[in-house]
Amino acid sequence: MKAVNDWFPMSNGDFYSLIVMLACCAIPFFFIKNPSFFLGLSTFGWVMGLLMFLAPVISLVGIAFDEKDIDG
Repeated sequence: MKAVNDWFPMSNGDFYSLIVMLACCAIPFFFIKNPSFFLGLSTFGWVMGLLMFLAPVISLVGIAFDEKDIDG
Protein backbone atom coordinates (compact mmCIF):
# COMPACT_ATOMS: atom_id res chain seq x y z
CA MET A 1 0.00 0.00 0.00
CA LYS A 2 1.30 3.42 -0.82
CA ALA A 3 1.04 6.24 1.68
CA VAL A 4 -1.44 9.00 0.92
CA ASN A 5 -0.30 12.55 1.59
CA ASP A 6 -3.46 14.60 2.15
CA TRP A 7 -1.67 17.64 3.55
CA PHE A 8 -1.13 20.78 1.54
CA PRO A 9 2.43 21.52 0.42
CA MET A 10 4.30 23.81 2.79
CA SER A 11 7.16 26.03 1.71
CA ASN A 12 10.40 26.11 3.67
CA GLY A 13 9.74 29.66 4.88
CA ASP A 14 6.36 28.63 6.31
CA PHE A 15 7.83 25.54 7.93
CA TYR A 16 10.66 27.41 9.66
CA SER A 17 8.27 30.16 10.73
CA LEU A 18 6.00 27.53 12.29
CA ILE A 19 8.90 25.93 14.14
CA VAL A 20 10.11 29.30 15.50
CA MET A 21 6.61 30.28 16.62
CA LEU A 22 6.10 26.93 18.38
CA ALA A 23 9.42 27.43 20.16
CA CYS A 24 8.29 30.94 21.14
CA CYS A 25 5.16 29.41 22.66
CA ALA A 26 7.24 27.10 24.85
CA ILE A 27 9.96 29.55 25.96
CA PRO A 28 7.87 31.60 28.45
CA PHE A 29 6.94 28.51 30.43
CA PHE A 30 10.58 28.06 31.46
CA PHE A 31 10.09 31.17 33.63
CA ILE A 32 6.92 30.12 35.50
CA LYS A 33 8.71 28.68 38.52
CA ASN A 34 11.17 31.59 38.64
CA PRO A 35 9.76 34.28 40.96
CA SER A 36 11.93 37.06 39.51
CA PHE A 37 10.41 40.47 38.79
CA PHE A 38 11.51 43.41 36.66
CA LEU A 39 9.84 46.81 37.06
CA GLY A 40 7.03 45.22 39.07
CA LEU A 41 6.13 42.61 36.43
CA SER A 42 7.20 38.99 36.52
CA THR A 43 9.68 37.66 33.99
CA PHE A 44 6.92 35.46 32.59
CA GLY A 45 4.82 38.54 31.84
CA TRP A 46 7.71 40.35 30.14
CA VAL A 47 8.55 37.36 27.96
CA MET A 48 4.89 36.81 27.02
CA GLY A 49 4.54 40.48 26.06
CA LEU A 50 7.72 40.40 24.00
CA LEU A 51 6.69 37.24 22.19
CA MET A 52 3.19 38.58 21.49
CA PHE A 53 4.97 41.39 19.64
CA LEU A 54 7.48 39.09 17.91
CA ALA A 55 5.01 36.42 16.69
CA PRO A 56 3.46 38.58 13.94
CA VAL A 57 6.89 39.98 13.07
CA ILE A 58 8.22 36.44 12.61
CA SER A 59 5.26 35.60 10.40
CA LEU A 60 5.76 38.71 8.28
CA VAL A 61 9.46 37.98 7.86
CA GLY A 62 8.63 34.41 6.82
CA ILE A 63 6.14 35.72 4.28
CA ALA A 64 8.61 38.31 2.96
CA PHE A 65 11.33 35.72 2.39
CA ASP A 66 9.02 33.11 0.94
CA GLU A 67 10.20 32.32 -2.57
CA LYS A 68 6.90 30.84 -3.76
CA ASP A 69 5.19 32.83 -6.50
CA ILE A 70 1.84 34.13 -5.28
CA ASP A 71 0.27 34.33 -8.75
CA GLY A 72 0.74 30.66 -9.42
